[in-house]
Amino acid sequence: MTIMLNLNLEQLVSLIDQCSLEEKILLIRRLETETFETRFKRLLARLRTDELSLPEITQEVESVRQERYRQHGNP
Repeated sequence: MTIMLNLNLEQLVSLIDQCSLEEKILLIRRLETETFETRFKRLLARLRTDELSLPEITQEVESVRQERYRQHGNP
């Protein structure tokens, strides 16, 4: 059975606010996984310019490390 539900962003945020912390963490992980490729491509595009600072690069590297650690455990 398939059910379609149309929500605007405000309604979605309201639903997320009602979730438990564990559910929110699960949602964050899923969104990170689904958006990784796009975020990585944007980072690469920014690296080809002078617009990216060292703190931004460091932050992204740490983000990727945390994601890999969470998915695969300590190397």
